[in-house]
Amino acid sequence: MKEWFNEALRTKLFPTLAHLFPSLVSSASMLRAHSVAVLRYNASHPRTDIHVDDALLAFTVALSHPRSFTGGGTYFEHIDQVVPMPQGHATFRPGGVRHGGHAVSDGERYVIGGFIAVDDRIEHVRRLNDRGNRMVVHNGPGTTAADLEQATKLFELGLHLNARCPTCHEKIGRAHV
Repeated sequence: MKEWFNEALRTKLFPTLAHLFPSLVSSASMLRAHSVAVLRYNASHPRTDIHVDDALLAFTVALSHPRSFTGGGTYFEHIDQVVPMPQGHATFRPGGVRHGGHAVSDGERYVIGGFIAVDDRIEHVRRLNDRGNRMVVHNGPGTTAADLEQATKLFELGLHLNARCPTCHEKIGRAHV
């Protein structure tokens, strides 16, 4: 599976991203997936809240046939529309585009969600958020007050670089919990 997916990234997804975002991507060979997950939506986990992705670019690939679930699709806030995707189709977007998984009311919907980094671009805000996240480990055992204080400083620095970063605001709230 990993070999198949890496080949799909190299031959299909990365070239498409490079074509769609030429001002951000100098070459498809500069792209790398820094986080990829298979997501399942069903009656007990029907949707995701509206959010932005912690990456310069992102994609969603529909794995399920539309007849295997009711509802679903990806909601894009800026166009106030749910975009359904046939099985095997994908949406591509800048990470800062607010979107969410639209509710599935019946059946199961599977998608692949991927966050993409560009090797010749430094993504300071994402890196600050990643470093802060590693420090707080979501307030798990072993997280000290000093860890939370340092993580908060990292998230605040991310906000200084991008005052409209919703994930920075969200993470600052978590660090204070």
